[in-house]
Amino acid sequence: MRLNWFLLAVVIILYPLTHYGYVELQKEKQKDVVCFDQNPIENGSSLPILAAGFSKNNLVLNKSTFKTSSNNTHTSEINMGLGLFMPHYGDYPTLYFYDGTYLEKESIEQVPSDSVLFGIDQFGSPDIASAPPWLDPAHLKLDYGIMAFKVLGLSQNFVKVEVNKQTKQSSFLDIYNGTFMAWPEFLLTVNSVEFDANSDQKVFNKPLDFADEIKVEFYAMIPILLEDEWMYVSLVNMDYEEQRKGWIRWKKGNEWQIIYSLLS
Repeated sequence: MRLNWFLLAVVIILYPLTHYGYVELQKEKQKDVVCFDQNPIENGSSLPILAAGFSKNNLVLNKSTFKTSSNNTHTSEINMGLGLFMPHYGDYPTLYFYDGTYLEKESIEQVPSDSVLFGIDQFGSPDIASAPPWLDPAHLKLDYGIMAFKVLGLSQNFVKVEVNKQTKQSSFLDIYNGTFMAWPEFLLTVNSVEFDANSDQKVFNKPLDFADEIKVEFYAMIPILLEDEWMYVSLVNMDYEEQRKGWIRWKKGNEWQIIYSLLS
């Protein structure tokens, strides 16, 4: 009986020491990266471009293990989510996914369910060294510094994201390892927005469905202000010269009413 109590006391004393050692080891691993600055996107979106950093020991690329998304134009869908989450892969060369079982605990106290390892290709550009086969986020174009997941939910320590835009599969990421932007904040960073080709949307002089319609030819709409479901835009021609200003619906309930493009 005394032996059992003695062993219990030893475990209680040693656990904090071993856990602290594990945490410090993880921090040291994250420091062992090669960092470089990436040039800004020309004629593109203002989506945050971060300096990328990658592990020195994991630079072998295997592009067959994941699906690359080159289509960076967002179209209408039923569940638009809360916004986008952009991982800081320059600071965290391994992106860990979690199953969300213990949302009240920090990620350091949990075992990841899967991960993405970033690397550098033969041209010195950021790329993915390994990833689960289901990886297909909202936007993925690392040569432009773009990786963004649609956000489905938020907690104090994690962000619930859609990891496959086709199957709608979801997972959790550490909320402190990236940047969350709600849709209104994000849309103010894009170059322009437009109506879907099959849309019957109109431009109004006030944020009201029964307001007077603004009838003028324009090439694109540049976001200026967002209020609830309405967006105040500048109507520009092909030379991006303003023709008029007006109001449009950017969403209706939980459905998109516009299209945005990250690369034009």
